[in-house]
This record gives sequence, structure tokens and C-alpha cells, in this order.
Amino acid sequence: MVLLRTSLGVGLALMLFFLPFTVLFDGLGLSRVSHYFDVYHGSLSWAHYRVTFQPQGTGQRPAPDSWTNTLRYGFNLAHHAALDARLLQTDVALAEAGPLLYDTTAFPRGFSPDSVYYAWMGVRGNYLSYPFGARPVAVVLAYRAAAAPAAAPSYPPQPQWSRPLRLYAWVSLTLMLWFGAAAMAVASLPEYRRPADRLAALLLVLVFGAARGYVDWFDYHTGEEWPIFGPLLTLLLLAGYVYQLFQPESSEEAPAAETEAQLP
Repeated sequence: MVLLRTSLGVGLALMLFFLPFTVLFDGLGLSRVSHYFDVYHGSLSWAHYRVTFQPQGTGQRPAPDSWTNTLRYGFNLAHHAALDARLLQTDVALAEAGPLLYDTTAFPRGFSPDSVYYAWMGVRGNYLSYPFGARPVAVVLAYRAAAAPAAAPSYPPQPQWSRPLRLYAWVSLTLMLWFGAAAMAVASLPEYRRPADRLAALLLVLVFGAARGYVDWFDYHTGEEWPIFGPLLTLLLLAGYVYQLFQPESSEEAPAAETEAQLP
């Protein structure tokens, strides 16, 4: 199917072209601006998990706030410290994640080793690095303290907790590919009249819509906001597809031959 191969080739070229700019944007761009990523912007997910821990000391280890770590974790690590704590119970295997961090401006008093903390943590990572083996980081979002020793609740294990996040990361990484392929296929429809080509163009539009919807489902997990850009872009592609179906067939006009002037 020529249309499918051509469209996927264009989409792949667009993805590879914009990928370096995305890396620079996330690693050196707005993610380095103070307070821009104080509210997590969905570089991996909005997923929250439970953790119970007891600090092992009062000291702080500053988080490594370099551009590579900003790129890896998807947010600015300024004003964050690593927590030296004994994990009593978690929803997920934190051995698969990086260190447990907390915002020193949100929790200026730190954490006492004389208390046990029942906390919610957010898993933070960037889709650009997570599919390739980079571990995400866990950040304390909220907590309730109890005097130690305290009983640790039993949380149901989530052995496959990282699988949907990896799928999210791969889908986010290839969104430009699917959009470029769908847009190319829709734009080329008048040149391809076979039912298989028209079906391929519709399939690419639906794949992009499904991919965009999956990313939005994670990014707008809290329900406080609703996605606008993704659904609007999908509707525009579908409208363009329907419009192109009724366009006349594209035909190449042969160059007109010049006739010799007849002599009287």
C-alpha cells in the first residue's frame, strides 16, 4: 500500500526532526524556568501511590539538579531534597524507581525520625527517557504523621504498575509520527482512489486519535481540567478526511504542445 508507506515515512521524518527540539525544550527550556514545573505537567503521568516510611535522620541530600536529571524526571529539581527513609509499605516496588524526594519549600520543616509518615507519592519521569531504561523518581505529595512506632497498613500490591506508564511513554514519543502520517494520508487522498488506500488513511487518523486520547487520559487523570487540543485536532483530521473523499480525482495535465504557425 503506497499511501500507507509514504505517510508513515513522512510521519517518521517529522518525529525525528522535532525530537531534538523536544529534548532541548524539556532539558534546557521551560523546564529550567523557576516554578514552571512546580505543578507536574504530565511528562509521564498523574498517577499517585501510597507509601508509609520512617526517616532515618534529619539531614538533607539535595536532589541532583542538572539538566540531565530535569530531562529524566520531567520537572525542575530545584528546592527538592532526597529523603533517607526506611520504607515500611508501598503500593509499588520503589526499587524500580529512583530516590524518594520532597519539596523543601512545601515541607520546610522536613521529616522527623521519631514519626512514621503515611504519604501519597507521585511518580515523575519524562517520556523521552523512560522507555529507554531511565528510572522515574518518587515525590512526596502529601502526608499524615504518627508517633513511632506505628503500624504500617497493608496495601494491595501492584506488580504491573509500570506497564501502563511505559506504554504511555512510547505513545507520547510517537505522537508526532502518527499525526504526520495521518495528515499526509488525508492530504493525499484525491490521488488514491482504491478502497484499501482510503481505509489506510482512515486507520491512521483513528490511530492518532486513540494515541492522543490515551495520553490525554493520563495527563488529565484528576478530572479538574479537560483536554481540548487533542480532540480538536482529531476532529479536524476526520473532517479533512470526509472532505477529501468528495474531491475530484487529481490528474496530471500533459503539457500542451505548441503548434506551428501555418504559413500563408
